[in-house]
Amino acid sequence: MASFRYLALEGSAARRGTLEASSRVAAIEQLKARGLVPLELEEQLEAERGRGWLGGGFKARDIARFARLFAILARSGIRPHDILEVLSKDMKNPRMRQGIAAMAQDVGAGSSLYEAAQSQPFLRPYAGMVRSGEKIGDMAQVMQQLAVFLEREADLADEIKGALTYPVVVLIIGLAITYFLFTGLVPSFAQTLSGLGGELPLLTRVLIAVGFFLKNLGFTIPLAALAAFVGVRAYYQRPEGRLRLDALALRLPVVGDLLRDRATSKAMRTLAMMLRGGIPILEALETVSKSTGNAVYDQAFARIREEIAQKARGVAEAFRAQEGLFSAAAVQQISVGEQSANLPQMMDYIAEDHEKESSMRARALPKLIEPVSIIFLGGVVGTVVAGMFLPLFKLIGALGR
Repeated sequence: MASFRYLALEGSAARRGTLEASSRVAAIEQLKARGLVPLELEEQLEAERGRGWLGGGFKARDIARFARLFAILARSGIRPHDILEVLSKDMKNPRMRQGIAAMAQDVGAGSSLYEAAQSQPFLRPYAGMVRSGEKIGDMAQVMQQLAVFLEREADLADEIKGALTYPVVVLIIGLAITYFLFTGLVPSFAQTLSGLGGELPLLTRVLIAVGFFLKNLGFTIPLAALAAFVGVRAYYQRPEGRLRLDALALRLPVVGDLLRDRATSKAMRTLAMMLRGGIPILEALETVSKSTGNAVYDQAFARIREEIAQKARGVAEAFRAQEGLFSAAAVQQISVGEQSANLPQMMDYIAEDHEKESSMRARALPKLIEPVSIIFLGGVVGTVVAGMFLPLFKLIGALGR
């Protein structure tokens, strides 16, 4: 059984609450049986993951493997229910096995594959594509496209993680060297300098105080860092916290551009696939507005949908209204695609361009971090050496006189 949060109408009043159900479809049936009209329904476990920040979840490669195997078996003429039965025993991720088994039960009970996909967190962001596969009668092709899309996403994510590994290693080494200098070298020099008599320079006194703190109370620093991480992660799980922190991340130099490129490429690729599969633009935008991986872009696509649905704006005009989130070139390509009735292809071009930009930025990141790390380490070592030898220079100068 899964736990669901819901927002529903009871007459003219809105009600929020939670309920237990075996699947999303079963949860909707429960609400209807109570006389409620469901507006929003979210599996509680998915919300608690916080969409990142070391939360649990599903890897893109696991979902890609599911989609690829589904496509292979579908091409062999096997029914969706039987495919799900097979794959429910083949996935390594235990939560995916449970989810696929639940999908098999739903399909066996008469639900469509789209409805079953909607009930599972790992497949819900791609349920629109599943629906397009059912509409065109070629689930194998759609699942193959989904597998390629997810593998491309996973490759890009791995490239970004690899690029960030070097700066993290340098930072750890720098902190280790700093800790050694302040807890090993500085106290040794402090004992020697204390026997020289006279007042020590201000820099030396500061370094000795920092060394004393790190040696005796340094354990409080990782505890404070852990408490800060837990607090920020809890704040990130709240909608307003996630929006503010994601907006802050987009303003970071280099990293912000990398995140912007990745969110745009993922959204455009998803839109292209859904539109090509016959999904209406408003429905495709609604799906994308929950799956870009960045709350700022999620909100932007929700506004784009609203601009088109309620204000009857064109697609390109709605994108242009989201200032600072989409480049002029991307908006122009969307305008050309809209006018030529070839919007999916133009969105593919935009996605490909941003994927290349993301890859180049990821490869350039270590080169930008390297001089900063060298300056940081050189500054720390130089400051310690200067602070420790200043009293000796002062003493030598006094003896010379």
